Amino acid sequence: MKLSLLTLVLFLSIFSFDVSAQNARVQFIHNSADTSLSYVDIYWNGTLLYNNFVFHRASPFINRPGNAAAVVSIADSSSSSVDDAFASFNFTPLPTQAYILVLQGILVDEGYASYQPFDLKIISGARENALDLASVDMLFVNGSPDPDTLDVNEVSLIQIPFVQGLGYGEHSSYIGMFTGDYVFRLVRSEDQMSLGDFHAPFTQYGQNGKAVTVLTSGFSNPSENSNGQLMSMWMAKAEGGMMTEYASSVTSIRLIHNSPDVALSEVDVYWNNKKIIDNLPFRNSTSVMKRRHTGNNVSLGFAPSNSASSDDIVFTQTYLSSINDTAVFLLNGLQSANGYSAFQPLSLTSLPSAFTAPSVEDEANIYFMNAVSDLPSFQLKSTVGGALIGNAAYGILNEINISAISQEWTFRNVPSTYEIASFEAPFEEDGAQAYLVLASGFYNPEQNSNGAAYGLFIDRNESGPLLELTKEEDAFVQARFFNNSSDELVEAVDIYVNDVLLASDVSFATTPNFDLKASVDVEIKIVPAGQPATAIVFAQTYQFEEQNNYLLWLDGIASQNGYNPNPVFGLSVLENLPTTAVNSTQTDVLFYNGSTDTGSLSLSSPMSGTPWISSLQYGNFPSAHHSFDVEEDAIMRVSSNGGAFVFGHYIIPFSTSELAGEAVVLFTHGFWNAANNSNGNGFSIWLMRADGTLQQLNLYNYVKVEEEITMENFLLYPNPVASSFVVLVNDEMLSDGSAYIITDMNGRNVVEGRLTGTLDVSVLPVGMYCLRAKGSSIRFSKL
Repeated sequence: MKLSLLTLVLFLSIFSFDVSAQNARVQFIHNSADTSLSYVDIYWNGTLLYNNFVFHRASPFINRPGNAAAVVSIADSSSSSVDDAFASFNFTPLPTQAYILVLQGILVDEGYASYQPFDLKIISGARENALDLASVDMLFVNGSPDPDTLDVNEVSLIQIPFVQGLGYGEHSSYIGMFTGDYVFRLVRSEDQMSLGDFHAPFTQYGQNGKAVTVLTSGFSNPSENSNGQLMSMWMAKAEGGMMTEYASSVTSIRLIHNSPDVALSEVDVYWNNKKIIDNLPFRNSTSVMKRRHTGNNVSLGFAPSNSASSDDIVFTQTYLSSINDTAVFLLNGLQSANGYSAFQPLSLTSLPSAFTAPSVEDEANIYFMNAVSDLPSFQLKSTVGGALIGNAAYGILNEINISAISQEWTFRNVPSTYEIASFEAPFEEDGAQAYLVLASGFYNPEQNSNGAAYGLFIDRNESGPLLELTKEEDAFVQARFFNNSSDELVEAVDIYVNDVLLASDVSFATTPNFDLKASVDVEIKIVPAGQPATAIVFAQTYQFEEQNNYLLWLDGIASQNGYNPNPVFGLSVLENLPTTAVNSTQTDVLFYNGSTDTGSLSLSSPMSGTPWISSLQYGNFPSAHHSFDVEEDAIMRVSSNGGAFVFGHYIIPFSTSELAGEAVVLFTHGFWNAANNSNGNGFSIWLMRADGTLQQLNLYNYVKVEEEITMENFLLYPNPVASSFVVLVNDEMLSDGSAYIITDMNGRNVVEGRLTGTLDVSVLPVGMYCLRAKGSSIRFSKL
């Protein structure tokens, strides 16, 4: 039977309608910001549907069988079959219905602070065309893995809210809008904080009468999410193709954590009360972080690590973001003064957005900052460029230009009286360079909650730890102090070395040994005990030689009045004093005159016409030690130079104190005429042993001529005698110049002389003898 042409056309039309009525319309959109899934393969029931389907691509709407169960599988772009799929989803589309299938989320959570599991979002009720040919129907999808709930507001043309409270993975209903140039502002629903303005000029898109899908995509904080794409808004068209990104301004920021506060060893960083960095370590720099520019002030907040929310922020600073330059900020200072010797509050310093390299080859621009809170201003000097910075005050950014070659940098105090530290500065000869160099940490960690020790660190616009410059190892010497001044003002002093209090309340005693730097300038300042560090009575710079040891001797008058004479208060440096005698059976003695009003002294044996030391003036140490036999204690006569005036006789306890083999210092202390010296300490003589202990010598008062001598109070010491002895009357030395005779047991006179102190009988043979003096006599044995 033949059919008419009209009948055939009607039959084919009906058949065609019945076939299309069995299909569903499906569009795929790749919106997974996982950096490992830039390209994927999409399989439908095991058959490859799209190969190398790229991020931010939309397919056109295509027919798929309705009421037919399907499995949609997603594989890496390198897949060879559906067996390589990493995710599969069951989907049964309904006939005549349209669907949008959105690939979203992250495959694995490693490296992503904003993790949302990979998923296939199925949106039913999709449209390819607008309900009104003069309008555009918009479907909004929150596809950014960040956990924020979003509002979408139009802020330019009609200025109304479009969508409110859109959580991750949620979508709105279609909104029909006339064709116009819109500006969509994304805001956080919870606090209405702007996340950026996005320009959507629909008059240029040619979408009249069309339906589009508008998606948020990417991360608000890429640096915490494998440096994925910065969050933006994208438009997918019904006809498919690469999605259109809505234009939006971007601002950039980079942070350097340099706060040495031990409570902030790591910090969390908040951008407008949203955490953007978790646990940024001290002396670390972030990468450049991109954020959407809103044109408003940005609040940067800092909290201790592992903070729960913005309620934990301890320091906040706002700044006006820019779309032209990267804002670089340096966090310095301390959260609290408690436990720190020199408090500097937390601060955020704005640095140049890009360190400017010099125009000359092999030169370097240095941006230098002293961020050591307990280190006073210092000078920065180089072995190449000389003085680089005259006064590097805390928190001030200095810009200097140097030759880009290896050199050594030295910190010196501002008066340049001593060296603080030296560092190797190996700047490379690799073209013009620019560096940020930070002095970071604490000069005295033990006084600052045991925080990080100071050093020099370089930032080169790179993320991660700052580069530490090598600090030259300090060499040290052993030194101790002794205060021999009898001036009441400085009888007790505080000692500062390089402006650091080394010892306090140092009076008439030796200090322990201290480590002082060797081979560099070291400044010593003396301040009366308990007074401010500025009340300096003595200051001088020294260089101590490595491997030596020192005794630093304080003496003299610091007061302006009340002392006569008043030699200036000062410090004598005794280097490598021997601690042992040359001969183990002797004692080596170094003499010192520390009495300001005695004039030159003569020190001698009472029996000897030749003094041990003559013309010993105040403040002088003879150049050599004197060696003494130590079988017996010795008597020392102290007199004016030439012997016209005798200050007294003193027993040196060589034997009594067992000084054999030791090297000691014998010195005078105090005033002979205390009344002329503010009634200070009286004249005395002291022994300083090798370990620093002090022992006062006993003074022997001599018997006067008119004193009666009897056998009961007449005594020789020692008896028996080896070489010399003294005559004692009532336990006091007889030394008045009276005559004496020594006879042997046969009555023969063997020695005659005058009693002036110690009697030397070393020439006598061993035996028994008799000493006659002052009408009395006494026997003794000669060994």
